[in-house]
Amino acid sequence: MDTITCLRRTPLFYVLLLLVFVGGCAPLFQPESELSPIPSETQQPAALPATWTPQTIITTTPTSIAQFFPDELMLAYILDDTIHLWKDGEVVELHTQERISNPNISYNGTWVSFYHYEQTEYPRVEIWVIGNDGHNLHRLLSKEDITALSEDDSRLMIRDYDWIPTTHQMLFTTLKAIEGPPGVSPLFDLYLLDITGEHIQLAAPGGGGDYYPSPDGRYVATSTTRRINLIDLETGENQTLFEFDPLQIPTEAWRTPELYWDRASQHFTATIPPPDIYYNPEWPGGYSGGLEQIWRMHITGEIELLAEVDPAVGSPTVVSISPYAEYYFSIETGVCGDGAFFITHLRALPDGKELLTLPCSSEFPDWLPDGKSYLYRSEGNWLLGDAVE
Repeated sequence: MDTITCLRRTPLFYVLLLLVFVGGCAPLFQPESELSPIPSETQQPAALPATWTPQTIITTTPTSIAQFFPDELMLAYILDDTIHLWKDGEVVELHTQERISNPNISYNGTWVSFYHYEQTEYPRVEIWVIGNDGHNLHRLLSKEDITALSEDDSRLMIRDYDWIPTTHQMLFTTLKAIEGPPGVSPLFDLYLLDITGEHIQLAAPGGGGDYYPSPDGRYVATSTTRRINLIDLETGENQTLFEFDPLQIPTEAWRTPELYWDRASQHFTATIPPPDIYYNPEWPGGYSGGLEQIWRMHITGEIELLAEVDPAVGSPTVVSISPYAEYYFSIETGVCGDGAFFITHLRALPDGKELLTLPCSSEFPDWLPDGKSYLYRSEGNWLLGDAVE
């Protein structure tokens, strides 16, 4: 199995540009300064250099992409059952094992975690970790550990996992195999997993969900199809900040709001689609309905409505928020030449000031992890834009 590690919910094109902006992990509810020493775990999460200047155009020929790599970039991938780590311009082979996937680098680049697939009645993966020097290989979560999380049988499986910034810990959620389509059902729970293999439940089913750790590693915001919660990893407090009606589109899948933290870990921003989106037969494949809302939620428990955006035919969502929630793209249906296209607007948060209009768009621009730069396609080329400029 050949795989490339990727940031959660990140389009594949720019994963290769910025993916694995080196992340981190730590034991139960302890800040990094209080952890028992682990070699090479002291460097801070990497960020784009302050002097990094975006270029104007990236063509589809990848000859110039390397100039955009920050010095701290690391890339993990699996080729021929071997985990490879690219760093400092060199590739190192870390570990060879059959049935492995999903390599994931900690925020400070010290560890590489991965899945190992175990052949059982139901699909089952274990979480393993290895140091970036190829040493300290050990299993963090076994199939027996996963089975023990379930009170009834062994149908429980890991749904997703990721590192927590500035710590030696990671988060994971589970789902359960069910009879009939879609075959699995998320439990919207949440667990904390330590680098030693110790794990605890942070949220029971329904009280967790898709998770978004704050940049400082203290808080975790979670979302389900009906609510948004905030968990304090120092105190263990889990409070519901926002409840909403679920999206009413007949489907076997589920949709949860994506959450975007600010740089100072004081608040996060969410887009909430209207529950009454409905199919418009006049536009094949299109949806129309209520307004999509942008909400900001503070760690103090305060919430505020920042904007409401009209729906656009042909798209079930009309808002794309930048990392750190300082800007957002919104789209509306328009006409370009002889066909229907989107008109894309770039606006600032929280005031909604319009910064740019792209009159003929076929898709959302892709935000880059610095929270200000973005990629968009024009006449066969990838253009690199900057919200500040």
